[in-house]
Amino acid sequence: MSISRWEGGSHRPPANFLIKLGLLADHDECWFFWGQAGLTWADVVRVMSKGKRRVPGLPTIQTINK
Repeated sequence: MSISRWEGGSHRPPANFLIKLGLLADHDECWFFWGQAGLTWADVVRVMSKGKRRVPGLPTIQTINK
């Protein structure tokens, strides 16, 4: 019933579910789900900088300490 309601537009999936769908999607589609969840590129970069797993579709970020 939940999926039917999402498809019909009467309900929206919760943000945590949209984030998980984005993780399952390929790199061309992940941002659609993450955007629906309210995430921005800066949010994902902040999480990645804390050593979390690599996120598909996001360029590799390299930091250099001087």
